[in-house]
Amino acid sequence: MANTLLTEEDLKKKILSDETENAVVEKIMDGLSTNLHTSINRICPEEEYTNVKEKVTNLLTDQILESVQNMNLEHIIVEEAGKAVKSKTKGTMLEMILNDEMLNSLIQPVGGEIVNYIQVSGADYIKGEISRKLAALEEKSILELCDNLNVSQDSVRGMVSSLYQTAIESAAGNLVSNLNIAGIIEEKVSEMCIDDLEKMVLSVMKKELDTIVNLGALVGAILGMLNILI
Repeated sequence: MANTLLTEEDLKKKILSDETENAVVEKIMDGLSTNLHTSINRICPEEEYTNVKEKVTNLLTDQILESVQNMNLEHIIVEEAGKAVKSKTKGTMLEMILNDEMLNSLIQPVGGEIVNYIQVSGADYIKGEISRKLAALEEKSILELCDNLNVSQDSVRGMVSSLYQTAIESAAGNLVSNLNIAGIIEEKVSEMCIDDLEKMVLSVMKKELDTIVNLGALVGAILGMLNILI
C-alpha cells in the first residue's frame, strides 16, 4: 500500500488539487481577517503575550528615548527657534533689538527646560504613546494592515496560494517519508483482534468472494447437466 497506493505523487496531486488548495487558502484568509490580538492568542497564551508586549514596549521606549537624548535638543531648539524668530521679526524694529546674543539668552532656558522634561518624564510619555499605538494595532487584522499599505486582498490571496504550492512541492517527499505509511499500517493491523481483522478482510473481499461463489454454482450446475446428459 505504501509503495503503490499512496506514493509521493499521489499525495502531492491530492493536496495540490484545486479543492484542497482553495479550502486551505480560505482558512488562512479567514485567519488573516481576524484582529491581531485574537490571532495571537490562538497560538500564544494571554499571559505570555502580555509579557512579550511589555518587553517590546520597554525596549522601544528605551531606544526612542536614547535617540532623542542623542539629538542634542538644546542646541537644536536654540538654533531653530532663533531662525524662526528672525524670520518673523524681519523688517521690524524687533530685528534690530533682538541680536543673536539676546535671542540665545531668551531661548536657551526654554531649551534647557524641554531637555530636562524629557529626562524626567520622557520615558513615561513615550511608553504611553507606544502602548496606545500597539492597542490600536491589535484591533486591526493583517488584511487591514495590508490594505493600508495598498496591498489588495486578491494579492494577499495570490501570495498565500503561491506559498502553499511551494511548501507542498518541497515538503511532500519528506512528509511521505516521515509518515512511514507502511509502518503505520503494520502497527494498526497488529493491534487489531482476529475477529476485527477477519471482518475487514471479508468486507474488502466480499465482491470477489461473491463472484467465486457464483462461479462455483455455475460450474456445479454445468457439471450436473453434463452428468445427466452423459
